[in-house]
Order: sequence, then C-alpha cells, then structure tokens
Amino acid sequence: MTDAAKSDFITEKTAKQDDPKIAPSINAFPQELSDEMFAAIENGDTVRVQELLEEYPGIENVRDETGKTPLIEAAEENREEAARLLLLKTADPDAQNDFGMTALMYTATNGNVAMTEMLLEANADALLMNSNDELADDVARRRGNFALAARIVQRQEMLRHQREEEQAQELAEEKRLEEDIAVLFMAKKEADIASDFAESSASRFMHRMADALHLSQFIYHEKKPGSAETQAAEKPVSRFMHKVADVLHISQFIYHDAQKTPGAAIPGEKPETPETPKTVSAPRAAVNNIMRHFRPS
Repeated sequence: MTDAAKSDFITEKTAKQDDPKIAPSINAFPQELSDEMFAAIENGDTVRVQELLEEYPGIENVRDETGKTPLIEAAEENREEAARLLLLKTADPDAQNDFGMTALMYTATNGNVAMTEMLLEANADALLMNSNDELADDVARRRGNFALAARIVQRQEMLRHQREEEQAQELAEEKRLEEDIAVLFMAKKEADIASDFAESSASRFMHRMADALHLSQFIYHEKKPGSAETQAAEKPVSRFMHKVADVLHISQFIYHDAQKTPGAAIPGEKPETPETPKTVSAPRAAVNNIMRHFRPS
C-alpha cells in the first residue's frame, strides 16, 4: 500500500470510527492490510505486528474469511508476544470464529499454559461454547491437557458463582423496586381516600350550612314586619343567620385555601412560634365541632 493510499485510508477509517451509525465490519480494513496482520502473527514478526497496531487503530479486531481475529490466530499459532501486544490494545478475548472457537479454546487445544493464563487475566469467558457445544475445558480434555482443563474449570466455577451472585442481586433489586412501587401505590391510595373523605365532609358541611343560611333568610324576610312574633324572633334569627354566614365563610376559607397553602391560618389565628404555641381560634373551633357531626359514619 502506497503512502498516499495509507493516508487516505486512515482519514476514511477515522471518519468511520467517529460515526456511531457505522458498525465494525470485517471489511473495515483493506484485504491486504488484514492479510499482512495475519501473516505477521503467523511468522512471529512481532515488530510488524506492533507497527500495524500503532499505524491502524482497531486492526486488532479485524476478521478473515472464516471469522478469525488476530488474537485467535496468535493463540492457534502459539504466538505469545503477539497475543500480549493485541491484548494491550482492544483485542476482544471472547471473539469466536465461524466454528465458535475462541482464543482460549485454541490455547487449551495446544496445552499452552502461559497463554491460557494471559487470556484468563484478560477476563476471557471460559463459559463460551463452540459449535460442537464444547467448553474450553472440554477441548483441553479431549486433547489430553488435563491439568489445563482443571485450571479452566476453576475459572468456570468462579464465573458461575459470580454470575449467580449478580443474578441474585438483580432479582433482589427488582424485588425492592416492586416493594417500593407497592408502598408508593398504597400511599397514593391512602392519600386519595383521605382527600376524598375531607372533600366529601367539607362539601356536605358547606352545603348544609348554606341550607341553614337560606332557611334563616327565608324566616327573617318572610315574616311580616311589625308583628309581635316578628319583633320577638327578629333579633335572635338575625344573629343566628349572621353567625351561620360567618361559619360558612370560614369553612369555605379553610376548605379552599388549605388546598393551596396547607396549614395556612385563618383570620383571628396567630402563627405558631417557639415562644407562642399555636392557638385554635373560636371560629375554627366552632367549625371543628360542627364538622364532627357531618363526617361519614
């Protein structure tokens, strides 16, 4: 590849990497670059592997026509130093070729203890299966590498335990979330019931007070002026009418204004302070007393 072609490719590759809509592809690099990387690994040319990794970011995860990655190639060819260089970049230790084989399966096949440990240190998933439904320890055992198979089994047990704990934590978190939702639902339901109760009580109270007011107005105005009965009843009925009107207005204030400003005082009440405890005014006391008679049974 000429220097000009390399420059054009790097510019285009960088633009593609910056575009989240473009997914990684086996064709992200020219075929000759991919072939050069695999050839360098097969020949043990770690210098060229290093150069390609530095010159073409992302080439460590290129794939050939069989889905093989450079790390799988390094594991298959027992190229420990090339594998180390690839893992120092962003090589995927869990990549599988078209047969489901991973780099760990190839080191297990070859009985390469050092490369197996390197891959396990890189958190290679020992629980992946190939197209024959084999795990890495099965592959090692099939090739007679029993000690290596035992080492891989240890990692598998650790992974299973770790995933069981993670699953248990997820289930516990889901349960806590369900419980929290249930608590919030019940709190809302209780608040709605309380709100309905208060609204119903206050509404009935105000309507009954209004009825009493209208009745007293009827008695007061319908009586003929000047009669002895009227003169005797006029003053107490008038006083009653005005008191009922006062209580009605106060109850309306409490009912409507409290919805806007919970705990708001009504005229005649002093705000509560540390030095002066809150006192219940006579109007509110009257309303409270009368309200008790109209609460739902």
